[in-house]
Amino acid sequence: MGEEYIIYAIEDGLMDSLFDAGHIIYNDYADPLTIMDYTDRNRVSYRLARSGGASWLLELEIGYENEGEEINSLPDRIGFRFTNILEDEVLRFGEYAVSDFIMNTTDSDRDICKSIGIALATMVNGIL
Repeated sequence: MGEEYIIYAIEDGLMDSLFDAGHIIYNDYADPLTIMDYTDRNRVSYRLARSGGASWLLELEIGYENEGEEINSLPDRIGFRFTNILEDEVLRFGEYAVSDFIMNTTDSDRDICKSIGIALATMVNGIL
């Protein structure tokens, strides 16, 4: 859920950083209702990654505290799960509070989201 620019800005930070580190990335969107079910290896994103020959899978879930009500332009949290497809093992999962990425009131929503993407890439690069 959320404004498309949020997804694209997170992707910008994430993909730019991972490409700079020499990683090849494929991007797809899965059903948000099943993405963070930690036990389901039959989920769409996992099956797509395996069938596409991926070694790693990073899944994101953009969350709002007051879902169903009027939402802010920024989400409240970004959930993530990083899986080693070859070993069938979740290496890291958790979430970032978006408020932790707001450094000052002059940061644009896009800059805040790009910073989250960079933080995710840093976490991934630390594992790889």
